[in-house]
Amino acid sequence: MKLNHGILKLLYNQEDRILGCHIIGEGADILKIVPLLHLPNGLSIFRKLIHAHPTLFELCRNLQEQIGFF
Repeated sequence: MKLNHGILKLLYNQEDRILGCHIIGEGADILKIVPLLHLPNGLSIFRKLIHAHPTLFELCRNLQEQIGFF
């Protein structure tokens, strides 16, 4: 995956509740925000998450591009 740019916008209130989210860019479908929308402290949990890079998906996608699968 050759992710050059994208955007992630979180809308939240003062009680750390995530009200909405926009994710635009390649790989946006693998980000797991939806479960946090249903939790009263979703933003607090999001801040504590480890956002590993590259992910297993990205490694597989890169390999597929290198061997000419795509």
